[in-house]
Amino acid sequence: MVNLFVVILLMFGLSMVGLSADEGLFDVFTCLKLDSQTKELLDYQKEHPDHPKLIEEIPLKILRERPPYEQSKMKEIDTIQTISISGSHGPIPVRLYTPKTDNLSLPVLIYFHGGGWTLGCLDGYDKICQPLAVQSGCLVASVDYHLAPEHPFPIPLQDCYESVKWVSENIAEYKGNPTRIAVGGDSAGGNLAAAVTLMARESNEIHLVYQVLIYPAVSYQFDTLSYELFKENYFLTKDDMKCLWKYYVQGQDRNNPYISPLKASCLNNLPPALLIIADYDVLRDEGLAYGWRLKESNVPITVKRYGSIHGFLGFDSLNVSKQAISDIGDHLKQVLYLKGDSYLTPGDKNVTK
Repeated sequence: MVNLFVVILLMFGLSMVGLSADEGLFDVFTCLKLDSQTKELLDYQKEHPDHPKLIEEIPLKILRERPPYEQSKMKEIDTIQTISISGSHGPIPVRLYTPKTDNLSLPVLIYFHGGGWTLGCLDGYDKICQPLAVQSGCLVASVDYHLAPEHPFPIPLQDCYESVKWVSENIAEYKGNPTRIAVGGDSAGGNLAAAVTLMARESNEIHLVYQVLIYPAVSYQFDTLSYELFKENYFLTKDDMKCLWKYYVQGQDRNNPYISPLKASCLNNLPPALLIIADYDVLRDEGLAYGWRLKESNVPITVKRYGSIHGFLGFDSLNVSKQAISDIGDHLKQVLYLKGDSYLTPGDKNVTK
């Protein structure tokens, strides 16, 4: 149950006091102003509700249906190729996005899509991965892991880990730098990215230099303030998350840190992180809690908050989506490129760092 004192504080508009500017990034008592375009989107959804509303009430076959997708390659992209790698649970499709550049050894961002471990595909994330590759100057590897409930935990996570291991051993053949690998993902993909960093630390098989966690699901629980404030009418609902977690975990121990990274007893010696938070999202508070624990574990972390809803990166008509992708790309360019490396800027000029 949400702490009543916290709710009363929020009702009266009080914010946390005594916080430094850095600590204020983790403040759960205040939100950025709701982005105007996001508000228009939410208002439209309220006026034109879909029935049934709950994910659990919609057959997965229908949820997974997508219209035919015609890929349009950005002019700053050199190549897009989909390969298949061998995994313990069958082939794993991976789509590689290579930006135009003279650099023959690009940093790599391995991206795990969102969709509640149940939905999502390579085509559905093309409009995120292409601009990420362009903005960051990285080779982006988008992983099409097996989906729950047909393939519950730990299968999607094992797919992701095995994909990272494959990239670390083979990406040089595709103009990637195996010593400059980052993992990232949004929502369920953020969960998988966080869990992969824990697995990599324990196995000592893979060296990861960075992680990008975009409104991640990092705790199988529903008792935070953000779950109460945004439980409905903000795109992703509390009931949706209950259903999606159930599909993924299927009765296994919810406190397993590979399921709920926030439950890990130790977060030391993990890669530096960029944490993207949507302030009007049921997952807001657990993401902030995970970021705070990383900070307290001496893991360098950058937190960026946006006045939007869960999944806003996927709404490419929103300016806040474009801004966040640009912010992520610019940040990755700064942290993944080594001094002296060249990369392609959005203005089509090769620049040396």
